[in-house]
Amino acid sequence: RARVLVFNRLTEAELKRLLGRGAQELNIDVDQLLTPEAQELLIGLADGDGRRLLTTFETVFAHRHDQPL
Repeated sequence: RARVLVFNRLTEAELKRLLGRGAQELNIDVDQLLTPEAQELLIGLADGDGRRLLTTFETVFAHRHDQPL
């Protein structure tokens, strides 16, 4: 037997909250790492998928610089 799970797309507001929670887990302020435009870009690239958003955010965090992206 197999169980199929269907995940509903998250709204932009939900993804923004998730991005903030992800940053909090990494002990950073998302606004210090990403400009508002970069945050919107990540949320758009996630296309409603929270896992994609967090994976991309973690990659950006791993390659961060002193200036916001």
